[in-house]
Amino acid sequence: MAMAAASAMRPLAPLFLFFFFSLAASASDNILANSSLADGQKLVSAGGVFELGFFTPPGSTTAARFLGIWYRDIDPPTVVWVANRDAPVSGTAGSLAVVVNGGGGGGGGRLVLGDGSGRVVWSSAPSNVTASDPVAARLLDNGNFVLAGGGGAGDVIWQSFDYPSDTLLPGMKFGWDLTTGLDRYLTTWRSAGDPSPGDYTFKIDPRGAPEGFIWYNGTSPVYRNGPWDGLQFSGEPEMEPNNTSFRFENWELRDSSAGCARRTRLNCTGDGFLPLRGVKLPDTTNATVDAAIAVDQCRARCLANCSCVAYAASDVRGGGSGCIMWSSPLVDIRKFSYGGEDLFMRLAASDLPTNGDDSSRKNTVLAVVLSLSGVVLLALAAFFVWDKLFRNKVANPVRFQSPQRFTSFDSSIPLNQVQDRKMEDETRHSNELNVTLFDFNTIAFSTDNFANLAKLGEGGFGPVYKGELDGGQTVAVKRLSKFSTQGLDEFKNEVMLIARLQHVNLVRLLGCCIHGEERMLVYEYMENKSLDNFIFDKARSAQLNWSKRFNIILGIARGLLYLHQDSRFKIIHRDLKAGNILLDGDMNPKISDFGVARIFGDDTDSHTRKVVGTYGYMSPEYAMDGVFSVKSDVFSFGVLVLELVSGRKNRGMYSSGEQTSLLSHAWRLWREGNALAPHMAAVFMMLGNLSAVVPQPRHPGFCSDRGGGGGSTDGEWSSTCTVNDVTVTIVEGR
Repeated sequence: MAMAAASAMRPLAPLFLFFFFSLAASASDNILANSSLADGQKLVSAGGVFELGFFTPPGSTTAARFLGIWYRDIDPPTVVWVANRDAPVSGTAGSLAVVVNGGGGGGGGRLVLGDGSGRVVWSSAPSNVTASDPVAARLLDNGNFVLAGGGGAGDVIWQSFDYPSDTLLPGMKFGWDLTTGLDRYLTTWRSAGDPSPGDYTFKIDPRGAPEGFIWYNGTSPVYRNGPWDGLQFSGEPEMEPNNTSFRFENWELRDSSAGCARRTRLNCTGDGFLPLRGVKLPDTTNATVDAAIAVDQCRARCLANCSCVAYAASDVRGGGSGCIMWSSPLVDIRKFSYGGEDLFMRLAASDLPTNGDDSSRKNTVLAVVLSLSGVVLLALAAFFVWDKLFRNKVANPVRFQSPQRFTSFDSSIPLNQVQDRKMEDETRHSNELNVTLFDFNTIAFSTDNFANLAKLGEGGFGPVYKGELDGGQTVAVKRLSKFSTQGLDEFKNEVMLIARLQHVNLVRLLGCCIHGEERMLVYEYMENKSLDNFIFDKARSAQLNWSKRFNIILGIARGLLYLHQDSRFKIIHRDLKAGNILLDGDMNPKISDFGVARIFGDDTDSHTRKVVGTYGYMSPEYAMDGVFSVKSDVFSFGVLVLELVSGRKNRGMYSSGEQTSLLSHAWRLWREGNALAPHMAAVFMMLGNLSAVVPQPRHPGFCSDRGGGGGSTDGEWSSTCTVNDVTVTIVEGR
């Protein structure tokens, strides 16, 4: 009986052997010379990361079959490479074969994909590489499919990494091979169910400084990732966990009709350079690149060339080297919050923030010397103050009240020795403040240790976080950044001022925190953030109907009237702008950011050598001569009203193809007249009384340069301007 069973099984033995070897072949990572891979079989990389085989894309409306590579353990399969994108196989008769030159096992070869009828639908590119015996195709764990000698581990004849589809894998080369002329680039699928080449390609353009472009139909660029700077493509902004989404404006989509324009024509004599920090460098397609010279030589070369409009370093490593010079219009520049490169833009002398580069250097040296001297003097002053306080510590101990009382502070004095200081001689006994001093651990716990997810944004002071106190109260925490252009003076100024102010249209300070080098302000939380998030955003601006806009204008006017006339002190804000108007849950406006505000006496105006604020919102006499008064805030308020009504920013507006500002545009639409700018009380009366007579405006004054007027004092001028809603120490392009 056993003999009969054995006899019966004997005819099935070849079938079992065929099945066994088929399984073995399907689990292999290679195809040997003169062998093939049929539809239904797969190659699996040695580590089981990738698979290669035939597939039909999900959602495909045909039975077309493609040869591709996909991640093995991801469901649904994620295809990263397709061989026959332009020539699918009909049916399941396709096979991939390794064909060697001359029919032998070595010397060279190629991959051939057939459709079962003898027709070749795809083959690998020919190669002059002579490989060792035997030639084989192998799928590697990095996703590369190679045809090589030595059983697939020797000299590479052909590899899929040289012919990417729509996916760039780690280790894959991208761009031009200058030796072979091979251009490696990515092309989208036609659709999710069709891997044939789509409309968009991502290529490296070797002209100028190499940079990547996304092209539509091969002719229209829609994205540029910036020139290679020795470390990375500089036009790709650094990704942060708390990034927010936004829609590109037209000029950022390479539509320069609504972008920046030169204010004064270059004349090749007396020109200088304005440094723009942290920007995406312009398109370098027509730029001149010299990697062999230093940046200083680049500057001199650009200055000597009357057609040069800007320059930058081509390599940022080691402090910067090389040279990129632009002679054509600067296209596709963007200011980044993080990262970016330094671009030195050529400007006429009248447009420079200082009198040329030479004076700028002198100012820099002078600033360094004065800063060092100031540090020494501060250290000496701090020592004498500490010594005096230490001697009186036992006789006059200071005890905190609840909430801890606080009027002013010095970074050199321990917190437990903070004493009341006078703000003005005549009010020193009535100026005591009740400001809660929060413990650092309380603030850290409320913001989840200053987590990125709790970050609301960042301004000139530093980052702002959303926090929740133990009682469930939601707060906003402003944390002074070590890189901030604002310092202890602005921090102290904001606490001293806003703690004395109580008004429904002013943001409410809940307290502050001083811990080592940490300086933080704790405010009531504003659900709708700042006004500029609404009026300059096309989608959000629809939420502001005319009634809400009028109420916002009226609320800002009430707040300014309180500051100028109804509070205990006459206060000039000096940095009133859309970004400093916060909106609560009911869209009620709250004036914020009093870091640069000033208490005014009985004088009608004052003069300063340190101009702070935002160009476009500053009155001409303040921006040019440093003269400020309550009318400085009224001017800023007027700009805000125009922006609220029009939904356009004051600076960078275009009308009939000509660059202008919102103020000059409004002036051109108004009839000629002669009248003085009103005080805030008159403005509030106009808004609240429909029968009030509105005076006609006079021609607005504008200037791009500023210098000392007749009332200026001796000494160098300094300027601090807010650009892109961040307070910085130089004037930068918006």
